[in-house]
This record gives sequence, C-alpha cells and structure tokens, in this order.
Amino acid sequence: MRRPVRYLPWLLVLCLGSAPPAFAEAADRPDQADRATRADETGRVAPPDPADDTIILGTPSFSFFNGYRYHLNAASLLGPDANERFFWEADVGGDLDVLDYGRGRFNFLFNYEAILGKELQLFDPNQGNYTLDLSTSWRFAQGEVFGVFHHVSRHLGDRAKEVPIDWNMMGVRYLHVRDVGRLRVESDGVILWTTARSFVDYEVKVIGRLSGRYHLKDTIHGIASVEITTIGVDRSVAGRDTQRGGYLETGVRLLSSQAAIDLFFAVEHRIDADAFEGRPRTWAMLGFRLLDN
Repeated sequence: MRRPVRYLPWLLVLCLGSAPPAFAEAADRPDQADRATRADETGRVAPPDPADDTIILGTPSFSFFNGYRYHLNAASLLGPDANERFFWEADVGGDLDVLDYGRGRFNFLFNYEAILGKELQLFDPNQGNYTLDLSTSWRFAQGEVFGVFHHVSRHLGDRAKEVPIDWNMMGVRYLHVRDVGRLRVESDGVILWTTARSFVDYEVKVIGRLSGRYHLKDTIHGIASVEITTIGVDRSVAGRDTQRGGYLETGVRLLSSQAAIDLFFAVEHRIDADAFEGRPRTWAMLGFRLLDN
C-alpha cells in the first residue's frame, strides 16, 4: 500500500534552507563508512562519503561542484545462503558536492546495485536496486551533521514485477573523523524515518558504523570496518518483528596517483536480501572496490 509523502515541506527545507545561520550509503554503504556505499535493504543507507576529505570549519563562502567521489565494487558471495540466485554482488555509484557554502555542503548521491545469480548463465542479473540521496550539512569542529532525504527502489532483472517496491526516508546523520598518527578512524551514525513506502514494512532505520584505515606505506593502507543496522517495522503489514543486519570487512587498499583499489573479505547479514522472501541472508564476500583517489 502506498502512502502519501507527508513531509514534503521538510524536504524543501532540507534542499533550500541550509545556509548559515545557520547521509547517503553507501548504501552500503557501503559500503562502509570508509568509502563504498551500498544500495540497501539489502540493508544500508548510502550517504555521501567524506572519508578522504578533511572536515574543517569553513568561512561563509559559496562554490559549486568542488568535490566528487565514485566507486565500483564487485564481490563473489560465499556460503550456504549464496545459492544460484545469490552468487555475485556488484554496485557502482558516486556522489557530488553540488554546493559548498563554507559551513556545510549540499550533496547528491546515486548508486546502482546488481545481484547476480547463475540460474540461466554464469552472470545472470536478477535484482537491481537504485538509491538516490539528497543531503545538506553543517560542519563543526567535532564533525559534520547532515539532514538526509533517502530513496530506494528495487527491481527484478529477469522477471516481471507486478507491484512497486520502493520507499522514501528522511532523517539525520552525524559523522566524525579523527587521525591518530598513521590511523584514520571514522565513526558514523544515521537515523531515518519512513515518509512513503510500497510493499515494505519499514518505519525507522538506525545505522552505526566504525571504520579505520592504517597507513602502512604511501601506496598501501590496511582497512577494516563494522556496521550494525536496525530496522523498526510496522507489524500490521507482515507480522514480523524488528529486523537486524550487519557487515564486517577487512582488507588492503592499494593507491596510485589517480585511483585506488580495495581488496577485501567481508561477512554480511543482509536484511531482506530477496525482495519478496521477507527474511535475512548471511554470506561471506570476496571482492574488490575501485575508487577515485
């Protein structure tokens, strides 16, 4: 059942009303807070990723299109839940700082995730998940606070879809980045409330992330991250309880002057991996992630 967007005025405020005086995700994601964002539920929000940016208190000034980040991920899924319908995962996306006003920024994010099986052929895309985020932020000495509008739309790649599967959420995100010697630590919290939905029971979503990147050499960094997701649901829709998911990753980042690549191993407990099953799945992931540097 589709609900009307009850908070449209707040969306306009987020988009237009953030100048002084005065995320999203990704996704997955995150993928994780350190960089990649993943198109969720599936279970993740996809906020703009400032992990490679220095967060400072700026003076009131305006500049356009002065920051962007992109990623391309691919991973093999391993384990009992990684069957012929869930064999590969890939996503591509990026975010753009459309306007930086010194004390904050207005950001646009897009992400596309594909789930591939091997029912019909070796690479058989059967799901496509689209994420669109708009966010506006305010910088503090201790971090950055975002107002976030988050949209996810899920599609089937190899069969007809008789009902729409999508939802809109609005909420806040807090990001803190700290450098301690060779180690960069990023902590990230997000809370989102559903404003419209079709064929899902999500009401509120809370995400906590912690990631680290250790400088081994100029061209080699060690990376690790953990993410916990909790989704409160409307029990009258499907009769189920609060849903919980998680993601744990470790790996290495190889850097060049123009790009970087992560080689990673991860374990994920994904909420609603299938759009119609209504249950989580757990698998290991072995893959790579291509990033701008």
